[in-house]
Amino acid sequence: MLGPELPKRGRAWLDCAEVRLPATSGDFRMTLAVYRGAFCLLCLALSGLTHAVAPVRGGDDSQPLEYANVAAFVEQLPKRKDVERLPLPTPPGMSLLQTSKESVETDPDYTATTWVLFTAPHALAPSVVRMRTAIGWDREHPFRRTRKITTLCEGSAATCDALAAQAKRLAAAPL
Repeated sequence: MLGPELPKRGRAWLDCAEVRLPATSGDFRMTLAVYRGAFCLLCLALSGLTHAVAPVRGGDDSQPLEYANVAAFVEQLPKRKDVERLPLPTPPGMSLLQTSKESVETDPDYTATTWVLFTAPHALAPSVVRMRTAIGWDREHPFRRTRKITTLCEGSAATCDALAAQAKRLAAAPL
């Protein structure tokens, strides 16, 4: 028989199925149990790909993010001279940072950037929300403050969906 033989017993076919290949010197019997370890490793690697996908970026801001991943944001952003931590009470795993007053004053559009970093144990971890507000982006109404939001999510699909919903609510809130 060419192909796997399913066992008549109630065991899983991966554990005990046999493959018979025709050959000139007789039948070769190779059990799938020999290859089960490699198959399991392959399945583990492929299942890991569902969690190790590229970060999901969303929002309406076309300006590139400062860092490529959440870990770089957590490590590098607080070290910048033009960024300060906001002294507000936040839940565990949530950090608020924003551009310094001096940085905003020197920008021609008075752009203020706020970053919300989510790390474990927060439910939205690992992710980043960047919100930029400025006065000069809207050329038709030069004194109206406008806001642009970008998200970076490295969590599960459910986490990224929840983060996108939060960002959408934030974008809809009046300035």
